[in-house]
Amino acid sequence: MYTILDTETTGLVNAGVVELAMLHIDTELNVLGEFHTKVNPERPIEPGAFAVHGISDADVADAPTLAQIPELSLVTHAVAHNYPFDSRMLKGRLNAEASLCTLSLSRQYLKGTANHKLENLKRELGLPDQKSHSALGDVY
Repeated sequence: MYTILDTETTGLVNAGVVELAMLHIDTELNVLGEFHTKVNPERPIEPGAFAVHGISDADVADAPTLAQIPELSLVTHAVAHNYPFDSRMLKGRLNAEASLCTLSLSRQYLKGTANHKLENLKRELGLPDQKSHSALGDVY
């Protein structure tokens, strides 16, 4: 089983996670399950980050913290678009034995795209439209 994951964060300075999504798939890309939650980052959300994902401090006030999400410890094979960023944001709570970064793969194999952001790749590759800058939308 592979787990595609994504985080939305408080911003760029001393960032914390405000939303986490994980999509469990098999080798045939069949969805086996999904996990999605808002996360209390234990710090304020920067206005610039709010402008991107629309998650406010009030939205996460009663959400679990990363330490209260045991599902992270079950991930063995992690996939993410910019995996180094997401794994850094998960601050050691993710101990996957293997990982794959789709941002690195797109830079290596997809030539001629305007850029390698998920929103652009979705459009240029004709993938189904999902809500961008939403952890669950981005994993799909």
